[in-house]
Amino acid sequence: MNTKTLVLAVVGGLTCAVLAFSLQRTERTQQVPQETAITTKARPKQDRSAPPPSGPVDHHAGSAPPARSQSNPPTTPQQGDPSSEFRDAQECVLGYRKAMNLQSQIDLCKELDMAQNRRCDNATQGPLKEKLAEQFRRLSSCGEDIGALEVAYYQHTLDAAIHGNPDAQLCFAQSRFQLGRSWSEEEVSFYKANAPVFLQLALERGDWRAVQLLATSQRMMGHTRKSLLGILVPDSRLERYKLNRLLRLGADESYAAQLDAVAEDPELPFTPEDRKFAQDWARKEYEKHFRNSPTLHETPHACADRG
Repeated sequence: MNTKTLVLAVVGGLTCAVLAFSLQRTERTQQVPQETAITTKARPKQDRSAPPPSGPVDHHAGSAPPARSQSNPPTTPQQGDPSSEFRDAQECVLGYRKAMNLQSQIDLCKELDMAQNRRCDNATQGPLKEKLAEQFRRLSSCGEDIGALEVAYYQHTLDAAIHGNPDAQLCFAQSRFQLGRSWSEEEVSFYKANAPVFLQLALERGDWRAVQLLATSQRMMGHTRKSLLGILVPDSRLERYKLNRLLRLGADESYAAQLDAVAEDPELPFTPEDRKFAQDWARKEYEKHFRNSPTLHETPHACADRG
């Protein structure tokens, strides 16, 4: 594969923010690990035992994953499979997030007036408390420090992504991590250098989740201010319309109707020529990368937290 490739070159050179980044790609074959395609320069390093400080984070340098040594400590344990550690960390974090959501629903009932509170007690609080207790039973092996778990989830996602796990790569690109602090400059730089590559790999293999990530609306981005995804999402109605039309080609009737409802918004400022251009582009990219991809029955979710 040629070097100096831009993410989304595989889908027609979208005019989004990622076009500002020139990505150095190495040749890949099925025998070469995917981590050779990413830039490990300025890889963030964090303390896994507690949320990292708000200041700059130390980083490794080099064109390949750094050697494990005392002077260059690993960011994750040496033993264990990165993909397994990522899945375990993800299960714990998403489980705690679900438990916190259940607790919020229970707390909300307590804040309502008497009439509403009685309905909550009779129809909602009992089942919610049972679900919450069951959720905590499932999390018994995870530990109790949710802050440390969130940091470990980010660390293991990063490590698994570098080692070629496609699910971790998309979770990293979505970047919905709750670290309790702002992103450091090193982390932002690392994201800019590598998230586009992860998305490009997904697009090349016909992964609908990458298309959905790039099609994220500005309204949705407003609800995810801590995510770095806005760096990559195109700030253009026409580009999102093109992505909508690409998803439409892979959708069944029910999901296709949802996509059409968005695309047929009369307020969209598109000429017939714009729409034809988008349709032609979508057809070309579908034939090139997505013809053999699974049919979409609903919105594809990039990460297990479903958005």
